[in-house]
Amino acid sequence: MKSKVLFINPNFQGKIKAISQITVGPPLGLAYLAAVLENDNFNVRILDANALGLSSKEIISYVNDFSPDIIGLSAMTPTINQVHFLAERIKKILPNIKILIGGVHASTMPEDTLKRFSNFDVVVLHEGEKIISELCTKIINNKKLDKIPGIVFRKGKSIKKNEFRHFIENLDEIPFPARHLLPMKKYKSVVSDKFTTMIAMRGCYALCNYCSVPFFSGNKIRRRSPQNIIEEMSECFYKYGIRHFSFLDDTFTTDKKWVHDFCDFINASKLYGNVSWMCLTRVDNIDEKLLIKMKMTGCIKIEFGIESGSQKLLDFSKKGLKKDQVRKAFRLVKKVGIPTLGFLILNMPLETEESIKESKKFVLELDPTFLQVSFATPYPGTDLEAYAKKNSLWMEKDWNKYIFLKNITMENKSISRKRLIKLKNDLERAFYLRPKYMFRLIKYSIKYKAYNSIIRSAWNGLKEILK
Repeated sequence: MKSKVLFINPNFQGKIKAISQITVGPPLGLAYLAAVLENDNFNVRILDANALGLSSKEIISYVNDFSPDIIGLSAMTPTINQVHFLAERIKKILPNIKILIGGVHASTMPEDTLKRFSNFDVVVLHEGEKIISELCTKIINNKKLDKIPGIVFRKGKSIKKNEFRHFIENLDEIPFPARHLLPMKKYKSVVSDKFTTMIAMRGCYALCNYCSVPFFSGNKIRRRSPQNIIEEMSECFYKYGIRHFSFLDDTFTTDKKWVHDFCDFINASKLYGNVSWMCLTRVDNIDEKLLIKMKMTGCIKIEFGIESGSQKLLDFSKKGLKKDQVRKAFRLVKKVGIPTLGFLILNMPLETEESIKESKKFVLELDPTFLQVSFATPYPGTDLEAYAKKNSLWMEKDWNKYIFLKNITMENKSISRKRLIKLKNDLERAFYLRPKYMFRLIKYSIKYKAYNSIIRSAWNGLKEILK
């Protein structure tokens, strides 16, 4: 009989509902691990409780029916308590089961995670594809875990951290995510109900002080080959009817030749004219020739980090950008005609009312198609957290509240919490309630036939900014 492994994606969607947060995407990290285990002859399932809208009771019922040998979970900082509560309930019905935990939070604080949360047995650090089969095999065969690089685990009453496992250099070696184990019809974005996310590369060279990506995935960018990506897109297109792809990578266009090659492969495939895609990148990594090619091959949105209208705050955040670079990028993208989403961060430690006014003015000048405003959040392991500690800034102790779109989790010496919320709402009102923007929203929904999702998104946004 095959050994049984169950990966669970808890239901967290209700925690993050806010402007621009109506997208429900697949848990790709778990699906990658499941694909590896299937190739090694394990009986694997993924329960995406988030997409299915399952309660804790329904999850426990599923676990009891399947009765797996091992359970794998993943958590971010705002979901770590929720995920551990689920682990606690699982242990009550299956007391001898081993529960693995991965993700950014556990990788950042592995020893603390096991000390604080008694129902997790093993932390899988960073990338798990080269770890998971050996780990599950040894657990099932009751073998020692001491020589498996890349894990932290309980050994008797102590906690042992094994040696670091190097990041995977050739990402083409990793099997495609096991989407056949996922409820693919449940995933949706603003522009399509035939939607999936994809990962084209891992790592980031940037030094942004609020971000944990370089720690989690390394500060060197490792790319899949364009051929490998097109093959996965084609599988999604033919097998699941996917028509829209959202790339989750932080710096999609860093290597322009790679992007040109990617577009050439789309152009030469049957995907051309039949799919659309979107990506996130930096404003200093684009040019007009590249943008034209991206648009021709189906790119319908590019997301950029604006972060602030204050050069002082941009410098503080270690973004490595000048405001004129941001201006130039938005002018270029508008000229080519690709919609944009701009990200703005308020409440950096040096933030003042004057700098928020600068940001408001700058955003209205740039005029992105969509805007997402968040609060700077001192996630564990980031330079921002280290700065807050060094300067004795109050930080929220309840990790459940570390939701950057909603909550203020770090003290600002210049602006009160109440005032910050008002300034954020004022900025969002100034952007969203313009007649010009309303007309653009209608035009966008007609062009992409996204009436229901656009109306839902707009309604969610209005409720937030009119509070």
